[in-house]
Amino acid sequence: MTTTPSTATSTANTTIITPAPMQGLSVTGGTSKRRQYPQAIYTAVSPSLSTAPPLTQQNTTTSRLAPMAMPVSSTIPPVIQPPFATTPGSAYGTARPSLPILQPQQTPLDQPNANPNATAQDISATSSPAQTLQAPTPTPTRGRIEVSQMPNPSCIDTNPIIYRTSQGYPPSSQQPAVLIDDANCSPRFMRLTTYQFPATADLASACGIPLAAVITPLATMGANESVPLVDHGKDGPVRCARCRAYINPFVKFGAGGREYMCKMCGMVNQVPEFFFSPLEIDGQRADHQARPELSRGTVEYVASNPMYMSQGRVLQPGAFLFVIDITDQAVSSGITAGVIACLKAILADLPPSFPASVGFLTYGSQVHFWDLTVPDKPRMIVVPDVENVFVPLHSGIFVKPNDPRVPLFLDKLVLVSTKIKDTSSTLGAALAAAAAALKPIGGKILAFHSSMPVTSPGPLKVRESPKIFGTEKEKVLFTSQTTFYHELATQCQASKTGIDLFVFSQQTYMDIATLGDAFRLSGGQLFYYDDRDLLWNLRAFNADLLHSLTRTTGYDAALRVRTNNGLTVSGYHGHMAPSRNGTDIELAAVDSDKTLLVFLKHEEKLEERSDAIIQCAILYTTMAGERRIRVHTLGVPVVAEHSPVFKGADLDALVCVNAHRAADLVLSAKYNTVSGIILDSTVQTLAMYRKHCATSTNAGQLILPESLKLLPIFTCALLKSPMLLSGKSSDLRCQRASIFKSSTPEVVVAMLYPRVFPLHILCQNQPDSDGTVPTRLPPVCRLARDYITNDGAYLLYDGTQLLIYIMHNTPPEVLETLFGTTSVVDMPTAELCQNFCRCTYSGSSPILPLLQSITEHHGHSQLPLHVVVAGTVGYDGLFISRLVEDKVDGENPSFMDFLCQLHKLIHHKLQ
Repeated sequence: MTTTPSTATSTANTTIITPAPMQGLSVTGGTSKRRQYPQAIYTAVSPSLSTAPPLTQQNTTTSRLAPMAMPVSSTIPPVIQPPFATTPGSAYGTARPSLPILQPQQTPLDQPNANPNATAQDISATSSPAQTLQAPTPTPTRGRIEVSQMPNPSCIDTNPIIYRTSQGYPPSSQQPAVLIDDANCSPRFMRLTTYQFPATADLASACGIPLAAVITPLATMGANESVPLVDHGKDGPVRCARCRAYINPFVKFGAGGREYMCKMCGMVNQVPEFFFSPLEIDGQRADHQARPELSRGTVEYVASNPMYMSQGRVLQPGAFLFVIDITDQAVSSGITAGVIACLKAILADLPPSFPASVGFLTYGSQVHFWDLTVPDKPRMIVVPDVENVFVPLHSGIFVKPNDPRVPLFLDKLVLVSTKIKDTSSTLGAALAAAAAALKPIGGKILAFHSSMPVTSPGPLKVRESPKIFGTEKEKVLFTSQTTFYHELATQCQASKTGIDLFVFSQQTYMDIATLGDAFRLSGGQLFYYDDRDLLWNLRAFNADLLHSLTRTTGYDAALRVRTNNGLTVSGYHGHMAPSRNGTDIELAAVDSDKTLLVFLKHEEKLEERSDAIIQCAILYTTMAGERRIRVHTLGVPVVAEHSPVFKGADLDALVCVNAHRAADLVLSAKYNTVSGIILDSTVQTLAMYRKHCATSTNAGQLILPESLKLLPIFTCALLKSPMLLSGKSSDLRCQRASIFKSSTPEVVVAMLYPRVFPLHILCQNQPDSDGTVPTRLPPVCRLARDYITNDGAYLLYDGTQLLIYIMHNTPPEVLETLFGTTSVVDMPTAELCQNFCRCTYSGSSPILPLLQSITEHHGHSQLPLHVVVAGTVGYDGLFISRLVEDKVDGENPSFMDFLCQLHKLIHHKLQ
């Protein structure tokens, strides 16, 4: 008996998964009809980019947009201000063209009938066309399933493109790109769940897509991107007199340039004299291109007006205060010495222009301040009363990081820490003392902690036990034992101080759920290192510490999101203190990784073919002590039909919403409840697409909108996240929840579905005649065992680290290229990492372009690098567990089985 291979079809905007005909079933073919709609095409590069290599058009048959791909050239200037056309309007001329409004489409008809309850062996799917450089595809081993045809993130190109922000939909956060700001803010700063905004609340509800904005106000930009700085002196930025929105590219000018209409509230404002410019014949201001606030979606203002200053504070450079654990446990394990060594090396390498000062505080059962006034004689001042800590010094705590006193002090601290035999930890008192020391200045506390705090204030008890995993009592592990750390965060909020907490668990329970109040509510971050060996954790710590110090950081911040008439903000979510007035969010600290989720709702019907405008403004103080206002403005067209809403859906933003929702739920509900809510959200979205946009298709087909064809696999990956798996350490689950609630879309997406590059294929690239290595990168591998060969070497990137995985039968020539040796048996991980770095960064390594692409796209100055050889006990799972398309722990279904389950749920919901 022979089997018939499964079939699949695809249109420009819809992916159709069709079961293979059952044996003996007669199937008649049909014709597919669909209406043609305009495709939004990326425009050519501005004249300022004329020296770059010519652009090439990508295939447009399966993508909703056709981006122009090109290698990023170093000739692109750092500040790009491309011109754009305007269209005449009323007396107040239109400031910029809207995004194209895409009309509804008809889905292909007359597909073969099939069983809606089909199993995994009856379904296949379509994906994007094969790329130029192909990884070896294994022979499918799952019956009639064409596994290689299933939608998956490996279709995202690894080579850079150029994208203009006012034309079409943004590229994936995993797509390397040069983002040109021409009147709409970059998706690095703000992403919407749909770029075709529904006109009414009923339409939004019928589509099943939550209306939300994912905002990273100080996001790291690419090498060829910048935010223009504008200084209007004491006059300050031009703002609407009614709604206080900042002037932006969407406003309309009239009365010869002396008035402008605010597009947020509709009020006509007088143009200040210093800002006046006559209008040209098309209604455009003569100085339009010279005004970044009128031609760019993102702009930063110097806030020199006293109204933007915090009451009672004097502007001065911020500071980093290092809080170091010197308990006997930390010292004997080598953590204290390792932390000090990393600190010494990093501080010595910081440039002289580094604006912030640094200070040091140590703790065991008591708190120790360090006076560095005398160069060769640092003085320890002990605060024994930990219940009522105070700052015993008025000066001498903070110095510049390149001060020669710093390395001398750190050398002495290593010796001193070995003599203080302190067995208990008073982390709470140390953090309170650090917050008090930073109160007159503002800045960041970087606390390095490695033992359960058992001394008041804020003592904790061990409450985790495997016996309660999976029971009703398990949710107690995700609630705070004490209110002390919440109150501490409130004090940090008042002193404009954030807390970054670096936790070394050492195979012990640390109660991150309780300690987390300190960093969550102060705008800080958690860095968690589990029970790996010390050198492994110190490599990761060194990279994390460097990034924490060098990323864009601000403090004493206030954020507000404004919308135009008809919309309003319904809620803010993320690592922040609750809003006091419901509109402004106060952030003790903010950095380039900090991301907020802002939900929107309709107050009234929006006018069709108008723009829905969202503006985010953040007032903050830089670490150099300068007061700034960064303003992001994004406008998208309003539509009155279902299909355009789905066509404009942004996968990355929707994945962030689901991950954030799961992170909130996991702290109070069991796995079955959380997974049911997340799965139902995906089912609702896809069922509404089927109901409103593909009504004529056969019930046996799983219909996916092209924009969300990867939503099922990311939902499947989210449900397999350690955050949701019962039986995992509650500390690990809280750490993952922290990542999902505060990280950028790029990190969240990569964490759920890491990118795995076949290094053995890349090693085949040979240098050109001039010694350079081709920069064309290989396609990424799918996360399934069928796509991992026994003779391969792979690089996994999950948004937070790089992991090299070496298989048993990796060819000697590949090992020679990667590590300078033909055998890696019994070689320590630390030696493998050193050899890899030496071989990669010296000479013409074929791996170097890949690492440069990842680090440049990621924005980190350094990423943790680890090497694991297949079969290494305790480490093998670091790679195998990330293969999310396979079954996990024998319980969670494979992606194929998950698709079948999803198909059934959609079918039942529609019934």
